[in-house]
Amino acid sequence: MRILGIDPGYAILGYGILDMKGNKFEVIAYGSILTDNSMEMPQRLKLLYDELSEIIRRYQPEEASIEELFFNNNAKHRPGRRPGHLCRCWAQPLLAVKVTRSYPEGLKGAEATASAI
Repeated sequence: MRILGIDPGYAILGYGILDMKGNKFEVIAYGSILTDNSMEMPQRLKLLYDELSEIIRRYQPEEASIEELFFNNNAKHRPGRRPGHLCRCWAQPLLAVKVTRSYPEGLKGAEATASAI
């Protein structure tokens, strides 16, 4: 199974593509999408969407997991403005498969396991 992992952000959106075969992971690709903070938000969002769409088209993942962050009393990241919410909205129709939320401690453990294999 091919999995897309997304670490959402407006300035830097990180991604990784893994193939899972049995209980082993193989790293296929990873990188980041950068936007300039001088860009207007609609242009930043379009750039992120276009680049993420291309990654999905190129690698054709069967499933996606998007890191869900916790922000304590940070109005800049209230529901509806968090980059993870946007990524789920974008990835779901592009993938037409299950898109799940994950939390940093779960993803970081999986990344450590994948890089150790």
